[in-house]
Amino acid sequence: WQRPLSPDIKLVGVELKKARPHKQDFLLKLHIHNPNETELPLYRIKYSLILNDELVLGQDKVYIKTRIPPHATVEVKLPLTTNLWGQLRSIAELVKESDGRLSYDLETRIKLRRFSLKKRRVTFMGTVDSSSLQKKIRF
Repeated sequence: WQRPLSPDIKLVGVELKKARPHKQDFLLKLHIHNPNETELPLYRIKYSLILNDELVLGQDKVYIKTRIPPHATVEVKLPLTTNLWGQLRSIAELVKESDGRLSYDLETRIKLRRFSLKKRRVTFMGTVDSSSLQKKIRF
């Protein structure tokens, strides 16, 4: 018996479910691919959404009791609640320091029924152009 390979994880969508001044609810859509010859019994996913490799916008964990068949891909939806208003000053500083591009990373840690797999960073598809934000918000 050998420890299974970590699954391939892709962030394929971010949906804003509800926005209030001090609380924003998002739904992150992931595709998780099992590269192994055996099924992976998924149990828990811990995750953090990080801006420009330094500012944690939100983090959570969900319990998902599902099995990923060998060489198959499943879609998983993860809720994420943020308070962007409370982090506006930090975001503004990052915008000023950046070259006009803000990158997002999704850091995940997957736990299978019997053991944990190492942390995986999943790069968000694309970046946000801060100049479009600056037109709406004065920094």
